[in-house]
Amino acid sequence: MITRAAERNVVARSGGMCELCGARIVEDDKLMGEIAHIRGSRPGSARYGPGMSESQRDSPENLILLCPTCHTRIDKHPEKYTAAHLRDRRQIHADKLERAVGIAMPDIEFPEIDGAVRHIASTDIPSEQSYVLVPPREKIQKNRLSAR
Repeated sequence: MITRAAERNVVARSGGMCELCGARIVEDDKLMGEIAHIRGSRPGSARYGPGMSESQRDSPENLILLCPTCHTRIDKHPEKYTAAHLRDRRQIHADKLERAVGIAMPDIEFPEIDGAVRHIASTDIPSEQSYVLVPPREKIQKNRLSAR
């Protein structure tokens, strides 16, 4: 079973975008994406890894955030979307996101952002409390920050 902490980790890592096609998957303050297993979660599922434990299957390292279309696509074509291919695409997405953050916030280095994301991902949020991803421009405006 995927834990809430693992979900938060995957959502934070993705930047609110599909880690395969890059589509924004936040609509009306709701996350419209789906967390998918890179190595399938049970026998018979796409890319199932029989040598993995349940905790390994449900860890953030084996999860990827996708739009519903890409989730369907990878599961219907596992021969094309292999585990190695999905891990590579997830890394490409992470690299693009890191570069974008670097351009948007040149005075903040990745280790500071990584530390902040890891802290947020490890913080227990009561299940009745909702949280949504806010686009950077809205966040800057809401907090009355300068564009810099």
